[in-house]
Amino acid sequence: MNNTSRSFRKLVYWIVLTTTFLLYAVFVTGFNVNGNYTLFTKILFFLILNPISVSLCILLFIIIILMFSSNSKDFIMKKLSKNREEKKFTYATLLFTIASVFSILLSLYFATAINFILKDINSIYKINAIRTYDVIWYFNKIKNYHFFYVLIIIISIYSFLIFLVRLFFSIIYFEKISVSIYLKDGTVFEDKFIINHNIDGGIIIGDSYLKKAENKKLIPKSNILYISFNKVDYSFGKRNEKSKIIIPNQILENELIKEWRTKTSS
Repeated sequence: MNNTSRSFRKLVYWIVLTTTFLLYAVFVTGFNVNGNYTLFTKILFFLILNPISVSLCILLFIIIILMFSSNSKDFIMKKLSKNREEKKFTYATLLFTIASVFSILLSLYFATAINFILKDINSIYKINAIRTYDVIWYFNKIKNYHFFYVLIIIISIYSFLIFLVRLFFSIIYFEKISVSIYLKDGTVFEDKFIINHNIDGGIIIGDSYLKKAENKKLIPKSNILYISFNKVDYSFGKRNEKSKIIIPNQILENELIKEWRTKTSS
């Protein structure tokens, strides 16, 4: 499968996924079209329609956008490098909370907007639905396609904004798998990343997980003896280097491994 088909498939999956989440939020925030709001609906409207919530949502959105700048990433990395693990966990938790709260508020706002559109559709076409989301089952009666265009635009904007949140999460923390490849002739490629796992009967490896990685090499699969894998953590786009300090137990373990290899090779 080429890159275009793979990207298109991912796009379709993402739109379907976010649309499903948004529809779920529409069902949760649905209200009676006759105006007899339940206590839950009144509380919901109070929480999301007051100026404080609107300002909070805008503020969180600005914070998320700013985090994509290199200056913000460098600032956070400096903070993290100067603090202990407890502080690092606190920073990460704070950023995850910001993204999560923004996602919830965003879903509630977009779902409420769709519910009000459904309420208008119910009034215009005399559907006589009880709750706003019931109108969805009567879309075949709608003659004006402008409503569909508006709904498509809302869903598209929502999918894009949630995608930004997903990118924000990946900036905070993500994992990749590095490999050490042992060839039959004794050559070893340590701490490399597989760029392409199937090209002309071989695999392409590089110094990083990016396609523009340096020192890329094509290794025929027939020359590979075995491959070992290792998890690599990244925070704010930078690799988290593990401690190079070797404790006594590790020294003993390394010596035992060397001794075992000597005996098996002799």
